[in-house]
Amino acid sequence: MKWLSTILGAVLCLIVPSAALGLSCARPNLDISTIDAAIMIFEGTAGRKRSLDHRERVAVRSHAIKGKGGSIEDLKAYSFTVTRGWKGAVSGQSVDVLFNSHWGDGFSAGEGYLVVSPQRVENLFWSPLCGHTIDLKHAAKFGDLVTLERVVGIGHHMKVGMADRKCRRAQDCTFVQTHCGACSCGSPVAKSAARRYETRFEKLCAVVRVAERCEMDCPPLSPSCAAGYCEAPD
Repeated sequence: MKWLSTILGAVLCLIVPSAALGLSCARPNLDISTIDAAIMIFEGTAGRKRSLDHRERVAVRSHAIKGKGGSIEDLKAYSFTVTRGWKGAVSGQSVDVLFNSHWGDGFSAGEGYLVVSPQRVENLFWSPLCGHTIDLKHAAKFGDLVTLERVVGIGHHMKVGMADRKCRRAQDCTFVQTHCGACSCGSPVAKSAARRYETRFEKLCAVVRVAERCEMDCPPLSPSCAAGYCEAPD
């Protein structure tokens, strides 16, 4: 029956498209255990692709990184600019993602992706084939972004949990700063939870180092209450 298992495996790999366009996968759901196990999760824009240097090749071998087909020559580093950090990354950060390009061209430059990395290899963040990394269109379709908002929360250095954004009307909502460099106009939160987050923010930013501080020219906008949760205006 080994031949039957092989056929079934091949069929299952045709269900969900992966970042490498030449391979499709039976993609597992993004859940709490996966989020906890990941060392970095972010939304970002893909940039250039490059080959690994000697030091990176040695590191890949020492970490026993394995791909689904191909050789070490197929492992490439893709540069990303983070547009929204969920775990271990912040907006504007540059990240090099390690990926096996054997089955296709990998990440398309200029396109947006949700990157979920379970392992760091030197300065590279490994994104396995048939893992949880996926283009943003499918990430939204499969509910990954909603899951992240529910589990991780929204914001920058500090995250505002979904439970603390519940509201009945817009007047129930306000903004709290979540970026220790003040490089944002704040994240929406229920007024009943605002003071608790402000206190947490003060303690967090006393120890968090930021590369630069900003002077944001934020418009006089108010958060809305949409589907029972405080949201930032479009």
